[in-house]
Amino acid sequence: MFRMGRATALGAAGLITMIVLTSCRARVGEGDGEHLSWDQPIPGGVAVLRAEDAELAFQPDVPEGLGAPEAILATSPDHAAEADREIAWVFQHPTYSRFVIVERLVDESATEGEWADLASATPGCETISEAGVVECHYGKRSIVTIRNTTSAFMLEGNATTAIHWLEGVDAKNQAAFARYRDPAVEVVVLGPASDFTAEEAIDVANAV
Repeated sequence: MFRMGRATALGAAGLITMIVLTSCRARVGEGDGEHLSWDQPIPGGVAVLRAEDAELAFQPDVPEGLGAPEAILATSPDHAAEADREIAWVFQHPTYSRFVIVERLVDESATEGEWADLASATPGCETISEAGVVECHYGKRSIVTIRNTTSAFMLEGNATTAIHWLEGVDAKNQAAFARYRDPAVEVVVLGPASDFTAEEAIDVANAV
């Protein structure tokens, strides 16, 4: 979902990646990804040798069981505040082809509420205010279960297949958590819809 006024202040990167959740920041997986670079999925991302080298407010949970990623990218400290940074692992897998795993900080209750709203929303666009704000919903959206008990949000878009779920957070910088009421790490697995199916996204989510 994204919201866009008649005179939007969002740049190109914001419109490209804002797909799933309403946000004032461009974040990976928040859109149908039509123009998303699968080699450089994080706007303002820089390559790091290890996840531990990324300057994040939380301790990333390194994906296991999928082999070595082609690249690890993290938001540059020059591009966003510590609490807004994310990390991505880019994979070219022999079974699942191209996909990306992203981790970032979110508010747990707000995020789960947005997922529920998105899953129940009618596809299409509508004007929701006198100021001309347009709210759009794309693709098939649903709440699914992974790992037997974990709820996840699934997006099957025209360009992107993505699944989102929440994990507990291990703080590296407690001060950066001040903006979050109930902080959690959102994990997103996403890939091009032409090669990465919903079933494959669930398989990857169950594997990490």
